[in-house]
Amino acid sequence: MRGKRSKLNKQADQNAFNTSKQNLLSARNQCCSFTWTFLISAALLLIPVSLIPEAWYGPLNRLTANLSVVFMRMMGMAPLVRGTNIRLTEFTVNVISECSAIHLIALFAAFILAFPAGMTRKLIGIAVGVVLISIVNSMRIGAITMIGQFYPNLFDVFHIYLGQLAMLSFVVFMCLFWCRCVSNSDFLERPAGFFLRFLCFSIVPFLLWLPLNRVYQHFVDGFVETLFSAASYKIIIPLTHDFYYQSFSLVTMAGLLFAVKSVKLSTRLRWFAVGFFVLTLLQIAIRICNTWITAFHMQWVEAVSQIIYFLCTQAIPLGIGLLFVMKVRAEKIQ
Repeated sequence: MRGKRSKLNKQADQNAFNTSKQNLLSARNQCCSFTWTFLISAALLLIPVSLIPEAWYGPLNRLTANLSVVFMRMMGMAPLVRGTNIRLTEFTVNVISECSAIHLIALFAAFILAFPAGMTRKLIGIAVGVVLISIVNSMRIGAITMIGQFYPNLFDVFHIYLGQLAMLSFVVFMCLFWCRCVSNSDFLERPAGFFLRFLCFSIVPFLLWLPLNRVYQHFVDGFVETLFSAASYKIIIPLTHDFYYQSFSLVTMAGLLFAVKSVKLSTRLRWFAVGFFVLTLLQIAIRICNTWITAFHMQWVEAVSQIIYFLCTQAIPLGIGLLFVMKVRAEKIQ
């Protein structure tokens, strides 16, 4: 009798192990399918967006500028708008395509297209997302214009880092909100909770990264100087800024990874290590492009540098964060 029970227990354990293994493989397959679809969709959307001449974005830039002015007037300001220029007393900003959130909209659309849902729901999600992201982005531009007028020393910080952080976090919020609307909400983060945790997990690393920023940039520049030295070029890259804002994409990525609940620390650290390596390579590529432009007058590299800069500051942190969320979701479903 004991022998039969022992065999039954072993068989049950083996069945449980096989089921667990199958579930894990299914989760990995689902995550891989989403990842490839997302990456292909993002490439097909981002490449044309990045290659379109700036002059073609004129109508979109003017629309963004006018929406920003509407927000500023609601706040009691009296800005003037002429074309893509917004003037508030003595402070003026010029809205370009990079300010219009077109790249973030492309990433949002790629995420919606990759998520398993009906095409009608996807089209509605993209349409609503485009409108809301555009409105929030216009509010961002209006806010940083007012900051530039009254607190000019803080303009760069809010424009280049905190403004981008706000837009990235809002896009993540929109992605999660849409997913909860079209799928089982038990397997996804609550958008509001994720948003608050993301902010909390971004503040502390941001403060810690402030004194380390120049050290990291010195390492990157030293590596670039070594590369040019190996090619018999003597290059010295001076640290001319207090902060190098593109490196704060590391903080953004860390905030996104640690905002996800119920994940082992070792898993988060593995994902962060991969992201850190990729972002550091992009940092090096940016400095190489800048060196080619300034030292060798290769002006055609500017377009390449802008694409790499966008990948470094927005696409890679946002992409890794969203893929991590979908990985956790797939494992919960199984």
